[in-house]
Amino acid sequence: MKKLTQNYSSKKIFLYGAGYLGKTLYKALKSSKMASNIACFLDRNVATRQVEGLEVVNPFTEPVDKANAVVVASIFNRDIDFIALKEQLAGIGFEEVISIIEFYPCCAGELGDWYWLSGDKDYLRSEEDMQTVGGLWSDAKSRKIFSSVVNARIADSYELLPEKYPIEEQYFSKDVPLRRYEAFIDCGAYDGDTLDEMKRHGLKCKYYYAFEPDLSNFAKLSGKLKKYGQKAVLFPCGVYSQTTLLRFAAGGGEGSAIKPDGDTVIPCVAIDDVLVNFNLNNKNIRGG
Repeated sequence: MKKLTQNYSSKKIFLYGAGYLGKTLYKALKSSKMASNIACFLDRNVATRQVEGLEVVNPFTEPVDKANAVVVASIFNRDIDFIALKEQLAGIGFEEVISIIEFYPCCAGELGDWYWLSGDKDYLRSEEDMQTVGGLWSDAKSRKIFSSVVNARIADSYELLPEKYPIEEQYFSKDVPLRRYEAFIDCGAYDGDTLDEMKRHGLKCKYYYAFEPDLSNFAKLSGKLKKYGQKAVLFPCGVYSQTTLLRFAAGGGEGSAIKPDGDTVIPCVAIDDVLVNFNLNNKNIRGG
């Protein structure tokens, strides 16, 4: 927390986003020298007035003292455009807004690895290897994306990330011929978003097997399958290398995940333990 202490020791700290990452960040700050600087959570989708005992305020509809303040965007979500959020917050008077990518080095030890954010900076030590990988791409677009991602991670800069590309094509790319599947196995099925894309692409499957341990997501998934009339078998559990119980961070929507410090415990299964003697040779297995 040394860097954070130096830069923001006299400022009020607002955490924008009261979800799982926001709560984890709050706990990290609360155990640091910056505990007294924490003002409140900011969140435009206020479902409760308090999270972890800290007030939650909608800054777009409620008064907030913005003097001498810094907003840390405690959101790491592909659907959130940080630049747009930063501009919106600046528009209501917040002069300093930083992304989780920029903030992460200040508390990497407290947060641990978070998706690709890691306190272990291998990038500079692996410069030669990255140059080799960069030379493997056969087209300019791929080389540009790779270079932008590497530069953003080295510099801890959201602004250096590549422009967004249609997320809808991540599993059903236009340059991969589509066909009818006998079965589609969806691991980490979220709310059935992949099934939405299958329908949009006209892709059919005889049977749909889905695993989703977050019960809020599971309810949405089940409702969607009933609406589509798709034959399916749904498992309210996670998928792992073996059948066991693991800690899980629920309530994060698409970001719900297995984590050592998760707030609940879920059953996880090995696919071979639940789809016994099941031929997987001609199945599409999608991991969330």
